[in-house]
Amino acid sequence: MKLITKQIALAIVLLAFVGLVQACAGSNSPQVNSESIVKEAPPTSLAFQVSDLAINPFEVNSGVEVIITASVTNTGGTESNYIAEVKLELVNSQLFPYLLSSEGATIAPGESQLLSVSVAMITPGAYKVTWGELTGEFRVVQPAEETESSNNKSTTSAPITATWIKPQVAGDTVSIPVSEVNDNKIIHFNVAVALGSEMAFMAYNIDGKLNVRANVCPPCRSIGFSLSKDTLICDTCRTTFKAKTGDGISGGCVGYPKAAVPYEISDGKIVMRSNELLVAYQNTMEPGLP
Repeated sequence: MKLITKQIALAIVLLAFVGLVQACAGSNSPQVNSESIVKEAPPTSLAFQVSDLAINPFEVNSGVEVIITASVTNTGGTESNYIAEVKLELVNSQLFPYLLSSEGATIAPGESQLLSVSVAMITPGAYKVTWGELTGEFRVVQPAEETESSNNKSTTSAPITATWIKPQVAGDTVSIPVSEVNDNKIIHFNVAVALGSEMAFMAYNIDGKLNVRANVCPPCRSIGFSLSKDTLICDTCRTTFKAKTGDGISGGCVGYPKAAVPYEISDGKIVMRSNELLVAYQNTMEPGLP
């Protein structure tokens, strides 16, 4: 009987010892508190905001190019590449929408870039444009014809396309023949600057007065204008300007008036100075300057 009692007592002691060891081990184990877990910060999200949607021109003839522009701002925290995805739908039609894409643009955080896509539609009608959360519209119509009463012939009214010529450069002066402007109505010419780049200019005659202006449309990066009566038309975005003053009329690049270049007439030539050409070009590259 005493032997059994001793065995039971020994078993109790062993159980108590094992419990003590486990308790000590548990006290040394790390305690996990769900509130104290440090979560790894998620990567900075890529975010862009689209604003200032512009569609030019609003109405075009079938097959004529339309330029769609918008300002894209990087509202995220890292420099990122943005490719515009623009949806184009023919209103009241069962046709699938067209998807347009721009070239990729790398935009730094907080910075904005003006991006554009172009399209020329054949089917007449109203087209809805969707870029991000912004929407707009333009119309495609059949080319209008006007009747010329003098000979009863139908002719299509079209702007005069400019002719490119090469100017004469002598020292700090640049000159072009007056006859070239009179014969072609509107001419374009380039003037070389440092590092092999060039500045473009145009000259035309309105109501007997010669005009020389910078030939550049900064937002759409166009070089080239056509002349329609007393209106200049950008060959790329179709923004219109007053030919007499260079001021914008309508379109996406209307805020960049075409600065005039001073000149003199000598020996049948329009003579300009290099520094005044540069000033006019730089003014045209800045919004709102004359």
